Amino acid sequence: MDSEKLVFCSHCNKEVAKANYDLHEPHCMRFLCKCPECDDTVPRDQLEEHKTEQHAEVQCKMCHKKMEKRDLLDHERDECPKRPQICEFCQLELPMGALTEHRVSCGSRTELCTDCGRYVQLKDQLDHPQNCSPHSQTAKDEDTTSSDSDG
Repeated sequence: MDSEKLVFCSHCNKEVAKANYDLHEPHCMRFLCKCPECDDTVPRDQLEEHKTEQHAEVQCKMCHKKMEKRDLLDHERDECPKRPQICEFCQLELPMGALTEHRVSCGSRTELCTDCGRYVQLKDQLDHPQNCSPHSQTAKDEDTTSSDSDG
């Protein structure tokens, strides 16, 4: 087929060998049609089923937004403001729309670094090891103690 010239069939949106096109086109016109909603090519006898399966109006169970059935999965997974998300700091599951505000307060909580003795915000803990000076708190305590005994 590589050496044959190909032509585009506007009925099925496929390339067909030019030599076969005269037989192919009437077949497509008889058995296929384009969905008026989405321009997909579907078998003529399955058009109503396609419309029901793909274009029926449905509602998101989380945010109640209305959309076509074919868009629902992407909406629930990527777009819905109420889709559940996990906070990376406390592992609490929250609706996406509430997560940003939650992260601000949750990530601002602190935990003691056992290496340097400083309190580090949860949101900074991944970067902290690069800036951590082990025993820096201990070294400061020793400096204070030695200067007290010198005086």
